[in-house]
Amino acid sequence: MPGQVHIFPFWTPEMEKRMEMTMGQRIKECRKKREMTQEALAEKMLTDKSTISLYENDKIDIKSSIIAELAKALGCTGEGKISFTHFSDILRM
Repeated sequence: MPGQVHIFPFWTPEMEKRMEMTMGQRIKECRKKREMTQEALAEKMLTDKSTISLYENDKIDIKSSIIAELAKALGCTGEGKISFTHFSDILRM
């Protein structure tokens, strides 16, 4: 935006949008980026489609162990660590 000063010269509006996304929104976006249905993700996670829907709609808290499983199922693991940012990182692929 004209006149707007960014601390980081590489900062983009797209990056700003990702920072504002909830965990559920990131999961959904990653799943769609992989062209995966909720059913397919649920099958990989050994759970129900309704559980994936609850995660994506931020209706239930997601334990860190589940985040790790989701990251693995969505192919967004790195260096043996799983973190919130991996969901946005995979969107750049």
